[in-house]
Amino acid sequence: MKRSKEAGWVKLTKKKRKGREKEAGKVIVKKKARISPSIRTKKVRWDIVVVAVIVVFIAVGVVYLVTHASRESSQQVKPATENLYRALEEIYFTNRPNPNATLDVFYDVRGNVSINGTVFGVKDFMQFRIFFYNRTLKVPSNENGTSGNKTVVLSGHGVIPLGAYYVQPVLDVLGFTSKVENISMLLVNVENLRNHNVSIKTEYLSHDKVTIPTVKEPLDTVKIQYTYTIDIHNKTYHVNATVWYETKYKFPVKAVVNINECVLTFKLEYAELTYLSQQRV
Repeated sequence: MKRSKEAGWVKLTKKKRKGREKEAGKVIVKKKARISPSIRTKKVRWDIVVVAVIVVFIAVGVVYLVTHASRESSQQVKPATENLYRALEEIYFTNRPNPNATLDVFYDVRGNVSINGTVFGVKDFMQFRIFFYNRTLKVPSNENGTSGNKTVVLSGHGVIPLGAYYVQPVLDVLGFTSKVENISMLLVNVENLRNHNVSIKTEYLSHDKVTIPTVKEPLDTVKIQYTYTIDIHNKTYHVNATVWYETKYKFPVKAVVNINECVLTFKLEYAELTYLSQQRV
């Protein structure tokens, strides 16, 4: 819209100046003024040329930026498994986990959720931020009557759920915890549930293929079913959860959970790897 207004302004100015040139021409013939009308004509033309060149440069620049940005964005989108595997190798499957690496996995969440007795339809995204932390802290201590500072080392694998906070009660039923030492336990934490005396029936169903966006070939997965009953806050939940684990690192790429007849599906959409710095600390 700005360009069209500017173009209209140029035409209007040109029209007015032509009128002025005609009037100036009459005066020149009558009074024989020394000012040459040809010089004025050249000035007007150069003004128009300058404006035209600017408009052309703007148009070319916009076209270049749009095409160049689209090419770069398409090149930057890596397959989800490339980021996923590289991050898991740096965070989990190594003798020296990288505390500067952060893995963000994005799940498409669809189905039904019961909130305070009311069932709601869900069509949303949920993100899990996965990382390794290794921090040294000095805390005040008082041992043997002597006060001072005590050095404490905190390390482990942390997970933070982001977005779709209304799904948190579902994660609680699935045994989710913010410290996940086994990445296969991300969605259904069987280890944590058993630590809380929950009896779980595990059944291998089959090998299956799961399609993930940005990944050309469907992933080979192992399909496992978990069945259990759990009591949380004086309420009983009957759970039937089916999880698809990719075969390389047993990462859950898909899960269908049925909790008291409310079915919710998690499906991996993308994985992103970022670094806090270029060097390990």
